[in-house]
Amino acid sequence: MERPLIYDVMIYFKMIRPGTLAACISPVMIGLSVASHSVRIDILLAVLTLLTACSIQIMSNLVNDYFDFKKGNDKEGRLGPARAVSLGLVSVQTLLRFIFFYTFLSILGGIALVWVGGIPILLIGVSALIFAVLYSATSKSLSHLGIADIFVLLYYGPLATLGTTYLQTMQFSLTSLLWGIGCGVISIAVLVVNNVRDYEQDKEHGKKTLIVRLGLGFGRIYYILLILLPVLMLFVFATYWQGIFQGIIGIILIALFLHSKGRAYNLVLILTGVYNLFFTLNLVLI
Repeated sequence: MERPLIYDVMIYFKMIRPGTLAACISPVMIGLSVASHSVRIDILLAVLTLLTACSIQIMSNLVNDYFDFKKGNDKEGRLGPARAVSLGLVSVQTLLRFIFFYTFLSILGGIALVWVGGIPILLIGVSALIFAVLYSATSKSLSHLGIADIFVLLYYGPLATLGTTYLQTMQFSLTSLLWGIGCGVISIAVLVVNNVRDYEQDKEHGKKTLIVRLGLGFGRIYYILLILLPVLMLFVFATYWQGIFQGIIGIILIALFLHSKGRAYNLVLILTGVYNLFFTLNLVLI
């Protein structure tokens, strides 16, 4: 008996990990907000920027799933959400087709953006694609070496905000750089939750994340600092009300993180992504 089409659609939708898209949507929205203070936003260009960023993120997610499956990281006892390919819901061939499809979309969108923005956008785009693959593609991948944090900060923060603002204004902006750092820091916090949750499994598989290298105690302190830094930035560079609003949400999030164990970290992972969206809305709407 064939599966209903809606069943396959839901599997494919879950496979692209829509919950991770906050990490690429937030810096683009902030970059557009900064640009809107000096020029009228080109809506078509803005949408293209957003779709290209999302395509790169989805491609990165799928590449990560593929290599985790090939390396045997999706074994029984996994604390993170089960992946469709490891459950047998999607074949490896289908997963590869999705990878090629989103890679094609990323390159196509990137070419259009380079046509507008020139060499700076070419450098950001090509390096972003390379980062997306190197994050998990080899035995010496960034995620295994414990150096992913700096790349997450750059590509989910300043490079994304600066590139977005540049496409609209043809100028680089210090304001875009500043708030991009806030965005990138929160994306590192998402990575930290993931690595704290997977601490034992990562040690077993020889995955030398920063948390494996420095310990769970470091991971908890690291997460707290990453969540509070954007709050401090809002107090210093924006308004007290923005800082208070972000701070209340941040304290609740920290409490949840410190009291979580095992699969409970999956909720904190999602909420940390939402925290990034709150940071973005805090800047854009208030």
